[in-house]
Amino acid sequence: MVKGLLQDCQPGGAMQIEVPYSSQFHREGRLKKFLQVYIQQARTKGFDDCVSSGRHQHSPPSYFELPTLKEWIDFAKILHSITIKNKLVSSLCIDTRFSEQRCLKVLPLALARYQEGLPSHYAKSGHEARLNMAFALLKTQARGPAYPQYAQQLELECQAFWENGRQQCEAASMMGNPCKLPKHGSDKEHFSGFVYKSACDCGRKICPREDPYTIKQANYTFYQQAAKECQCSKLERLTLPVFEPSVKEFKEANLKEWEDTASESSDNAENYALCDLPRHWSAPSTVEYLPGMLTLSSPAGLLPEFQSWSLVCLGASSLYSHNLGLSESHHPGFLSSTNYLLPWDVTVYPNSKQNWPHVNKYAIRGRRGRQTGSLPQFTVKVFIGVEYECTSGHRFMLAAPDRILKATPGSIVKDTGHKIAESDLPLYYPCPCRGGKLAQLLRLHVVTPKAPVSCTLNPKVQPAVGSPIFVSTLDGPIKLTQSAYWIMRLPYVYVADKQHYSQNPSAKLLKGVFGITEIDQ
Repeated sequence: MVKGLLQDCQPGGAMQIEVPYSSQFHREGRLKKFLQVYIQQARTKGFDDCVSSGRHQHSPPSYFELPTLKEWIDFAKILHSITIKNKLVSSLCIDTRFSEQRCLKVLPLALARYQEGLPSHYAKSGHEARLNMAFALLKTQARGPAYPQYAQQLELECQAFWENGRQQCEAASMMGNPCKLPKHGSDKEHFSGFVYKSACDCGRKICPREDPYTIKQANYTFYQQAAKECQCSKLERLTLPVFEPSVKEFKEANLKEWEDTASESSDNAENYALCDLPRHWSAPSTVEYLPGMLTLSSPAGLLPEFQSWSLVCLGASSLYSHNLGLSESHHPGFLSSTNYLLPWDVTVYPNSKQNWPHVNKYAIRGRRGRQTGSLPQFTVKVFIGVEYECTSGHRFMLAAPDRILKATPGSIVKDTGHKIAESDLPLYYPCPCRGGKLAQLLRLHVVTPKAPVSCTLNPKVQPAVGSPIFVSTLDGPIKLTQSAYWIMRLPYVYVADKQHYSQNPSAKLLKGVFGITEIDQ
């Protein structure tokens, strides 16, 4: 065919062409003249094809008719239906046919790769990892323009396979671990499979603790169950404020509504010159409880449904011997040489108007302080300790905010409690155990003296920068009885208004926890 066209274009050939047509289409009549050449050839000699070739001497002459616009549109629709809708083009295209056949062959192999060795249920991360493996197989063996279509089909089929009863619940626990059970409703409890070790309120019994999923499980239920095993529920306790319902159908309070009510009450208080009333002047609600835990910013009149703190008295102060420290039989889990409290010498000024406590950093143990003018003074010794506990049940005390307590050979503790009493303390501290875990500040130890003074506890925890400050009560420092061994257990998790504060290196126990006051006469 090409050879015939070349001969026709030669001088004297059938086609007489004036050049150059391609550069003169814009001139008037050139396009018509260009087309006329081919029309004339079609009517006379014809083209080198199976319809009107010059080689077919007996072929009838060709006839041409100019169609209308409607006929052109109808023809285009029919042609589109035959070629596109019926996929005639793909059937005629060798590359497309090869690509589809190849993808059809590899697709079952990719699905088998995804399903190979799968557990009964698995997490989204496992699904995505398997899907990437299937994609890798499809990509290495599939070819051509059909690949995107079959890749999408592979993803949809794998997604449908996973969602057909094989999804894992994945609800995060308070410690951030996903639930390992199959996807379930709210009527079934979550389970992550993690089991920790933790001591009870008084620290005398270490019990296994399942990974908690609610604040109540973490701060209340576990310690109630551990108290039954340890019998520390029978020890003397100081009751901390908690919600006491007066009706059967009590509910969680809406904090926004309470804040609006508190704002109106504050305006009324200003009108009646009652601004000097304490913040907690309103009576606690008996029908609505505070969601989460008590903070300094909690609305007045709302108390938590359960108490996340505990304050228990082990007995007389003679239970602690500074020469022996805390015995392993009564306080298990302490790392070697860390089971000691720190002596804190406090100079007391009876009947003075000075602020309490006045810490005498240079007081000599066992000696009475000198009198200053007409004001008598004396020094009392209090033993204090801040106990940390990791999830493996290892326990230790700190000697300073940045140092673990270590007794020297011979059970001699050279540190004092001044740094502990006067500094912010980290809420989390690296445990020296092999696991490299973070230990959490969970207990405050106080051995009160026989002197006529009252030791106080006023813990304030800030679990993150800018977060609310968590407290055990809004009634101020808690007074402890004389000559006794007291332990305050701190919360395991911190939640305020349904916001959970996870482990944070900036979390701290604010200074001012330990204090001394005169006994009321």
